[in-house]
Amino acid sequence: MSIEELLRNSVLQYVADESDRQAYSVYLGYKDRCTMLSFEEAKKLWK
Repeated sequence: MSIEELLRNSVLQYVADESDRQAYSVYLGYKDRCTMLSFEEAKKLWK
């Protein structure tokens, strides 16, 4: 499993248990550390 897949899975796991507002906060945190996910990609994953 790639690092990108691990990040996506960890974000998806978090989103599954929390609100969209918190999920967006997590996305911003990841965005500050890496540029693997665009906001558009993240929105697709969260739906």
